[in-house]
Amino acid sequence: MDLQLTQEQRRLLILIHTYTAPRDDGSQVWLKDLPLRALMYDGIVKKVFDWDYSPTSVFVHGIRRFINISQEGEHDLIELREAGLVDKLRITATEHVPSKAYRSSVEGAAVVADFPEEDRKTIIDLISCLRCESAREVRVTSSEAFYFCKDCESTEHIGLFNIEDVAYVARPYLPRVLGVGSTGGES
Repeated sequence: MDLQLTQEQRRLLILIHTYTAPRDDGSQVWLKDLPLRALMYDGIVKKVFDWDYSPTSVFVHGIRRFINISQEGEHDLIELREAGLVDKLRITATEHVPSKAYRSSVEGAAVVADFPEEDRKTIIDLISCLRCESAREVRVTSSEAFYFCKDCESTEHIGLFNIEDVAYVARPYLPRVLGVGSTGGES
């Protein structure tokens, strides 16, 4: 298979694979949608991914909330799915709220081994505990997202819910055919 993955796609696949690689006992592990989005957002903030993000309204534990989501990251996730490198599972929680979960496919796990060591190290640095260097879980409640280290019980906040106010100036656009200039002023 001739894959032409971008650096962001490689790193996203490594991230998903790191959390979802089959366990020693053969059990299957899936990464839920909200923790994955929290990881993607934190990766943007920490310059692991070169994506933009914007506030998007989603259901979080049955409550409509705005969270920071990268449309570019979502697109890369779709491309990894279409290439057969990531599996997706639709699930329904006890509150009957539909959700999604992801894991690396068999093909995805095979190609991760060929990726540059720099990409793997970047992802390991992102998810490793700052105190004890163990891999951390990502937990998302209805109002916050954070890393949690089981080994030393430390936590680190992820700004998934921190919506920024961005000032902007808008002017109306009126076409010249209406007798006014394109800048909104008189011709």
